[in-house]
Amino acid sequence: MILAIDYGEARCGLALGQTIPAKAWVCKTSHALKTCLEQPVDRYIVGMPLSMSGRYSSQTFLSIAFAECLWKKSEKDVILVDERLTSKMFSGRKGRDALSAVEIFKSFVEGAIHYKLRLPTKINDSLITFISKKQKCKVLVVNVSDVRVVSKCSQCVVVQKDPYYAYLFHKMGCHVERDLKRLKKSEMFDIIVTDHHTPELNDFVESEENIFCACSSKG
Repeated sequence: MILAIDYGEARCGLALGQTIPAKAWVCKTSHALKTCLEQPVDRYIVGMPLSMSGRYSSQTFLSIAFAECLWKKSEKDVILVDERLTSKMFSGRKGRDALSAVEIFKSFVEGAIHYKLRLPTKINDSLITFISKKQKCKVLVVNVSDVRVVSKCSQCVVVQKDPYYAYLFHKMGCHVERDLKRLKKSEMFDIIVTDHHTPELNDFVESEENIFCACSSKG
């Protein structure tokens, strides 16, 4: 059983079912967590409102904060689905929050791109120690999920495709983008930490020697 959620600051739309929504309704956001936890489901699908250009927004992170709370309280799978079009699709219509939840449900079932909340992958402790000694350096972190890498950084920009990991860095006070293309070509960094080295990273650092590939702590 699946519960899809269109999270809003005042109201949440909910859609419950297996392969098709059998029930859709609206509840106050203040009651949303309790209502969701009471449903007999295997997983939760939370709508993730990116901006129309595909960037993270304050509303994106509010929805992810709710998803994280639901994940920790329920100990069940919580999955994020892009819902940037649903609000506009049903704007002005009666019951638009419930309709948006139904659309989020359908998007997931039909194979829309989605992201399951999961714990970050820890990187090698030696790299964490090295970066922590470079407190005054400007650091770019690309698709690395271990937030320890920015714990001592005063200047840090993060590019992170996974929205939950992006949210974790946002909570650390970092500026977060989904795509390198959102960074200015003239913007330079002292150090880049990345999950893998790609040629376009060379445009953001003076020397390729200052690009470090993050290795799993298990490696």
